[in-house]
Amino acid sequence: MVSMVSRRSALILAARLWSFLWPARPHADVLEPYQKAGDLGVYLGIIPAQIARRHPSEHPEATMHGGPAEGRDMHVVVAIFDAAGNRVEDAEVSDAIAEVGQVGRRRARLEPMKIADTITFGAFVAMFRSGRQSIEVENRRPGSSAVQTASFTYDPGS
Repeated sequence: MVSMVSRRSALILAARLWSFLWPARPHADVLEPYQKAGDLGVYLGIIPAQIARRHPSEHPEATMHGGPAEGRDMHVVVAIFDAAGNRVEDAEVSDAIAEVGQVGRRRARLEPMKIADTITFGAFVAMFRSGRQSIEVENRRPGSSAVQTASFTYDPGS
């Protein structure tokens, strides 16, 4: 079983490698990419949608979530693990994005995505152009009415 620390290290390494592969991408950071939500561990990634636009039309990532529509400038990706370190693949997942200190939220349902035989959840979303943003990732497991929420902070200008 892979520890949570090594999963986090792998995500950080992947993000750094991504920056070498796509040096012209806009800068986007989640200030802390891992949070607890009840007994679940939640990892959050935010990737510019322009990366998906670079894929050929027959590539599966070019059409996932209906494709990267205009105005939906970022791709939110969430991986969820239970207390034993097993990947959660059957949750209903959504996010709510708000500018820190402002009223109003943008909500999106995150769809299951199968990449490299693993399930994560994602959606193309419209992020605010500037300022720190709070992102709440809500998930509900089948057969449960309880919603577990992980809270993240995103800063497009950092």
